[in-house]
Amino acid sequence: MQEYLGGYTHRVSIANSRLIEHRDGLVRFCWKDYRYHIRPKVMTLTDNEFIRSFLLHTMPDAFHRIRPYGFLDNGQRSARLALCRHLVDADPPAVAEPAIDYQEWYHQLTGHARSALAV
Repeated sequence: MQEYLGGYTHRVSIANSRLIEHRDGLVRFCWKDYRYHIRPKVMTLTDNEFIRSFLLHTMPDAFHRIRPYGFLDNGQRSARLALCRHLVDADPPAVAEPAIDYQEWYHQLTGHARSALAV
């Protein structure tokens, strides 16, 4: 079971690059035949059969895809990137200026104040 699920925890079931054509109710896509030296082949399925097969490989609602971890995981990304910059003696990233409020931007462009409730 682990071998079967392992292929679907880190990537989507089919990439856009594998889709060749969708015409007249048929979908053509590439697939790799691992039995014969990973030889690429083309398969044609009806719309309904393609969607049915695709949905067999999507994760159910109760399951979640495994997310990347390590020094770039979401929980520790800022602290670990700061440590990496420190270790390689790199400058900290430039701090972006906060976005201007649209009312202030409108005032700068037109010279007129605009109420938040005005339409």
